[in-house]
Amino acid sequence: MKKSKKSKIKKLKYLVDTSIQITRFRQPYLEKELTKLSQSNLIYTSYYVFYEFKAGIIKNLIDYYLIVKNSTDIASAFSYWSDRFRPRELKNKLILDSIMANLYEKMELKNKDIYLIQVESVIFHLLKNFLTNITGIIGDFSDNEILKFNIDKSEYYEDFQRAVKANSFIKLEPFLKSKITEIQTLANNDTFKNDKKLEKLYQCIKEISLDLSKANTHNVSKSIGDAIITLDCPLSHTLVTTDHSFEVLCTCLSKPYMRISKDAPVLTEATS
Repeated sequence: MKKSKKSKIKKLKYLVDTSIQITRFRQPYLEKELTKLSQSNLIYTSYYVFYEFKAGIIKNLIDYYLIVKNSTDIASAFSYWSDRFRPRELKNKLILDSIMANLYEKMELKNKDIYLIQVESVIFHLLKNFLTNITGIIGDFSDNEILKFNIDKSEYYEDFQRAVKANSFIKLEPFLKSKITEIQTLANNDTFKNDKKLEKLYQCIKEISLDLSKANTHNVSKSIGDAIITLDCPLSHTLVTTDHSFEVLCTCLSKPYMRISKDAPVLTEATS
């Protein structure tokens, strides 16, 4: 009698969002959890997440690099950065310092040329390790110019700065036309519209549900990133995040999600 073949275990598919892709670089426990998850499952991210990563933290650190380069000394650059920028930018500077401390025995604070080399190495490190433990990149937006822009050397930084400025937001209307049913679901969901923490996001979704062209305005496009990631995530994938917004967005659209708590290295999976 022939032995029955063992059924092959089907790997689960996960999609990590921007919060995961940034936080993993400063929270060792998060990288460990992703490593464990990737050992028996398929972990993806999306082109839109990569766009947010490059046009967000990478562009921000390049801005900082160029400020240091054009300053008389490192201390002057520190002062200018702290006076000019918002909490998110200051948080990115902490990520820069954290990675730099791991890469170098000594963080240079006097010699500007050496310090610039260290900053450049951190930017390269972030880009190089974006796909660590990631199976691949999926979704729409693969043709975006910012995604294709090569910034593996500092000589390309100023051109990249100009490219981001010229393409300061993705034109979302073509993508949203194919998602109109889901957008209406979000706009009409009581749980979503009554969450005060997501009031701005909800108002923007309401606007584009009435007029998709509103998504092509700068303020709206910059405010609905979490919704775009959710809409772009296939139903076959569990969206992995650290952010509260996806709990509401995914529940409204009956999409599986997994939130990694910021308070403890515990994976908590939930579906609607």
